[in-house]
Amino acid sequence: MKSIMKFLMVILILNIASLVVPSKVMAQEPVNDQVFYDELSPYGEWVQNPNYGYIWIPNAGPYFSPYQTAGHWAYTNYGWTWVSDYPWGWAPFHYGRWDRDPNFGWFWVPGHEWGPAWVTWRQCDGYYGWAPIAPGISIEYAYGNEYYPSQDRWVFVNQRYICDPYVYNYYAPRSYYGGYIQRTTVIYTRYDDHDRGYYYNQGPRVEEVERVTNRRVDRYEVRNNDRPGQYNNGNTISLYRPVVNRTADSRGAQVAPRNVTDRSQIKTESQRPNASENIRNNPGQYYNKQGNSSINGRQEPANIQKGNTQQIQHEKPVQQPMGTHPGNINPTTKNIQQKPANTGKPEQKNIKPASPVNSEKGRPQEPEKKAEEGQRNPR
Repeated sequence: MKSIMKFLMVILILNIASLVVPSKVMAQEPVNDQVFYDELSPYGEWVQNPNYGYIWIPNAGPYFSPYQTAGHWAYTNYGWTWVSDYPWGWAPFHYGRWDRDPNFGWFWVPGHEWGPAWVTWRQCDGYYGWAPIAPGISIEYAYGNEYYPSQDRWVFVNQRYICDPYVYNYYAPRSYYGGYIQRTTVIYTRYDDHDRGYYYNQGPRVEEVERVTNRRVDRYEVRNNDRPGQYNNGNTISLYRPVVNRTADSRGAQVAPRNVTDRSQIKTESQRPNASENIRNNPGQYYNKQGNSSINGRQEPANIQKGNTQQIQHEKPVQQPMGTHPGNINPTTKNIQQKPANTGKPEQKNIKPASPVNSEKGRPQEPEKKAEEGQRNPR
């Protein structure tokens, strides 16, 4: 009788453990490109491209840049992981590659390998820099010394702010990027994902970041979300990251977007709608069960609506509207302890930021306006 009871107890413990232990990647049902075609359609347009097949153009506004706009870096069990504020961020920032068209701007080419962020990393003069890996570039080449994406694809930030949830407020002026790129050295810290059979570049060493920031970097665990989307809960980042097969379905039939826009009908980058308006008017899509915004682990009131955002109190500068370029952000000096120096000289405290540097060549800079107490400078 005792042996039977012990056997039953072992079975019970194993069953409980199977519920508690996070599911591995293979526990998710394999999918194909149709999940990208269907899930991303509400947020952009699918276009047939002669070089890449079907590409996706996001409705993210004229100043959108991948791995720069509306998001931040978090250090996870896979290395530095890009946590996007866009509801569609689970896909284009973790699968596939980004490229840029001179007329309609950035577009995404679907891919089948999941990664924390498909970027190349470099550093110089106390700054970290990263740029999206272009389509057709092998990982071996992208992580090597010879890969130099063009200057307009890079972003640099002072090392102290790499793990700041408002990192987009501290990007260095683009006029400095040419000099940075010439003096950079490659950052390559390899991580082998044995579950998926891929390897990633983890980015800057966390020990170095902790030494520079003089504090421990928060660690997050990436877990599988059971449906398209993403959310944060404490030190857990749940992402939909299934194994993606090639374009054929289970019966061997080719899959395709249900709605394909003719290239001649694509609006220019400046003419396309800004996704930030839709996101601000539909904040419920970002909320957890408690009714609070769980983007990036930051809790914000659930009553965010267009027109009353000034009533929200933040400990740090208010996040930029999604789809606007970081260079257009003009944070107030309130609650900002330090600002990256543009000249490489020692930084000073409580210095009012200079007028924002706009990255668009020839675009006039907007005059700085006086902010009311506790509010963000109006644009």
